[in-house]
Parts: sequence; C-alpha cells; structure tokens
Amino acid sequence: MYHKIYLLILCAINSHHAPTCRLNTRQHFGEPLPIILRDGRIVEPDNKYGDINLNDGDLLTISCEGSGYIQHPNVRENVVTGMISCAGGDNFINDRWLVAPSAFTMFRCPIPPDHNSRVTNRTCYEGHPIIEVGYNVQNEFYPVYESCFDNRRFNPIYSKYTQKSYNAMFQTRVERPFFKDNSHYINIQVNSLFSPGGLRSAVERSIGSQVDTFVTKNQMLSRGHLAAKTDFVFAFTERATFHYVNCAPQWTGFNGGNWNTLEVDLRNHIHSADYNTIIYTGTYGVTALQNQLGTSVDLYLSTDHNNNRIIVNFDKES
Repeated sequence: MYHKIYLLILCAINSHHAPTCRLNTRQHFGEPLPIILRDGRIVEPDNKYGDINLNDGDLLTISCEGSGYIQHPNVRENVVTGMISCAGGDNFINDRWLVAPSAFTMFRCPIPPDHNSRVTNRTCYEGHPIIEVGYNVQNEFYPVYESCFDNRRFNPIYSKYTQKSYNAMFQTRVERPFFKDNSHYINIQVNSLFSPGGLRSAVERSIGSQVDTFVTKNQMLSRGHLAAKTDFVFAFTERATFHYVNCAPQWTGFNGGNWNTLEVDLRNHIHSADYNTIIYTGTYGVTALQNQLGTSVDLYLSTDHNNNRIIVNFDKES
C-alpha cells in the first residue's frame, strides 16, 4: 500500500520536466558574442533573471556574419552561421560542424559582429522616415530598435524599443565600439563634428569668447545615447546602440548624472515590477546659450550643403 503511494508521488514529481539547457545572461555569454537567434528572431530570456531555458533538441542559430567564422575549440568545419541543438546543461551539438558537445560559453566571433541600419517604408512624426538598426543574417534583417530620424536637419526625433524585466540582467564588461552613421549624414563628417573638439568649436562659433564659461575641463558636450547601451541585454544588442541615429550631443554632467540615474532607476523598476514596456526616448527643442552681449543664441553643430542647420544639443525625455 505504502509502496504504491510512494510510486504515485514519485511519478507526479517526475512529470514536471525541468529544461535541459539553461543559459544565463550574466554567466554563459562570452565575448565577442555571436548574434543569437531563436525561432526566427533575436533571442530573449525567458524570465526576469536573464535565463534562457531550452529543452533537449531545441535549436538556436548563432552567427558571426560580417566578422568571420564562428570560433570554438570543438569546431571541425568553418561556418559563419550555424544551428546548434540543446544537449543538456550549457552544452550544444551539431554533428556537421562540431566534433563534440560544446559549451555555449566558448562560442566566439573573431571580432564583434557589425550592426547595420536600413531606412524603412514606414514614417513617423511629421512624415520623417523610420530607420531600423540591427543585424543581417543570411539575407534577413533582425532589428534591435528603431529611430524616427529627421533627414533634413539630421537629428533623431526619438528612438523606440522594448524593455522587459530581464533587461536589468544585461551582459556586463561589453566594450564600447565607435559610433557609426551608415551614410545617413550625407556629405557631413559626423565623427569629426561629434568629437569633443568639434562640439566645442560649434559652441564657440555661436557664442564666441563665452565658450570658456560653458565648456570647461569638468563640463563639456559628448555623444549621448537615446536608447541606452545597458537597456539591451546581450553584447551584440548593446553595441547596436552606438549609431548616430540614436545619438544627440549632451552635457557630460547631465549624461553621467541625472540622466544616468533615470535610466538605472527605470530599468530597475521595470525589473522589480515585472513590466513589459515600450520606451520612446526623444529630443526636444534646441539648446541656447548667452553670448558676450547677453543675447540668447541657438546652438547648431554645422550647416550642410543645402544650408540646413544641424542641431547641436537637445533635451532628452522618456
């Protein structure tokens, strides 16, 4: 009698199968991390703790497209993009290009995969084009976020992206790449203009000798993210934020101070409340400073070949 009851209890316990593979964003993702896809989209953690749960045989696609072949000690055949199947723990298999079950933590790219952008047919505020930023894998584009971009005045109106509770468990120790423009700033040397020297020169052209009042060793303009790097959970999605369509000049004290505090507190609140949110982070207006005559002057970074002025600084709102 007791033996039968024990068997029934044991069967009931065993009927709840735990996932055979579990990857955590803070433990199992190395660098340079490949692009990771699941079920035809960029992979997402399954819970607020940053866990990706897979059953035996579940598939992931990993890709180093644009950066070389996938690297792993167990590679037997060079592939740029490959499927891997859960084999238990953090081990994955593919009999064609891997010689043995392979620890996920050791999958690498030679250099970080390169993010790209594309202009869509969709429009946003006042008819401006929506630009998607993401990755190309085998002729398919996988967006990370989108930008409403004013392509006449060359400034982003806003960046839009999703943020969920797992985003607080973002991958750490991810190096910051250079910003890129993907030819959205036509005939404009945007890297030079957004450099500390270029930003200081823009202020000086507007307010003359008063520049030393506002631009000092402790206060200057820098490249400010709209969609923050650490609002994305994987190394390759974090790097995609380094795009000028997601960037506005911003005072360093504000960037590293109140604005950073807002980003961190919002991310932590979304985590603790287990929210699923859509974030719009945008720019508003034009910064103005007083010149030596006490006159308020709008600040512009440059003027293009059509005499369109490029805004030098914005307030950011979320």
